[in-house]
Amino acid sequence: MSVLWVEIKPSKNITNSKSFWTKTAIVFSCHTCQSIGRKNWFYPRQFENLFCCKSCVSKWRHKCFVKKYDVTGPMLVPKFAEKTLSTIRERCGENVTNVFQLSATKEKSKQTNLQNLGVENPSQSEEVRLKKEQTSLDNNGYRYTFEQTGFLEQKMLEKYGATNAMLVPSILAKFDYKTSNIRRHQTKKRNGSYGKSKEEDHLREILVSIFGQDDVEPHAPLNGWDIDFYVRSLNTYIQYDGQYYHGLDRPLEAIRQHKTITDKMIHRTFIRDSYQDHWCVQNNVKLVRISGYELKEAIKINSFERIKEKVETYG
Repeated sequence: MSVLWVEIKPSKNITNSKSFWTKTAIVFSCHTCQSIGRKNWFYPRQFENLFCCKSCVSKWRHKCFVKKYDVTGPMLVPKFAEKTLSTIRERCGENVTNVFQLSATKEKSKQTNLQNLGVENPSQSEEVRLKKEQTSLDNNGYRYTFEQTGFLEQKMLEKYGATNAMLVPSILAKFDYKTSNIRRHQTKKRNGSYGKSKEEDHLREILVSIFGQDDVEPHAPLNGWDIDFYVRSLNTYIQYDGQYYHGLDRPLEAIRQHKTITDKMIHRTFIRDSYQDHWCVQNNVKLVRISGYELKEAIKINSFERIKEKVETYG
């Protein structure tokens, strides 16, 4: 019994037991953390286990399930899981295994979150996010699970025997690079999250002035790559190569020394560009490269004939 004492307020009708108990306040020691709490409107049968917060209730249930069933929650007990699934299917249909598959449930959840938090999903709430971070920091010493040193590697080793998913043959066999690249391209294009430079914007304006708005497609997909522009009428792809990041401003031998992290990145870009050129030749795809130097010269003299001629020659 965790009740320390009971405060009873006089009732108008002392013979009415219900009225008597509804005017009772209980001062108690939390069953989980032993902190002192006070609650109103409790009946005698509720005195056995009293808790100061939902977290303490959860910890107590966790402890009980581990003690009785050697698992941490009811859904890990087969008979409870089967009973829950049977009830859901009986009420919602044979094809439903989770109530959140129902649009009505999703909509009700959204409305409740909007009413209580002002957002459709609790994870979108800054208040909830900060509270979760602080709780994890207080309990574990880190804000996010991933901040644990070696956490992901350890989990991967336990589950798959490897530290990276791409080293697991069964996962690698299911991974569709082509479809993944297409989806990534569509998402970035839809969200406008593709990176770009002022020079690319200038080149787009020049191409639009030459070929027209509807004829120039920015961020065109090609064999999993994001190509800067595609001119439909010429069936030609156009890639803008900045002088620095495409390794055009110094000898390749100097870049290959990898004196900086940026050098390594530039070298990878150079190799990718070379492979793109080779692939396009092998597959009869028209790809034109406009260098940063060519673009600057065209802007400087305010003449885009050379760019037009280069594109049309290849097209």
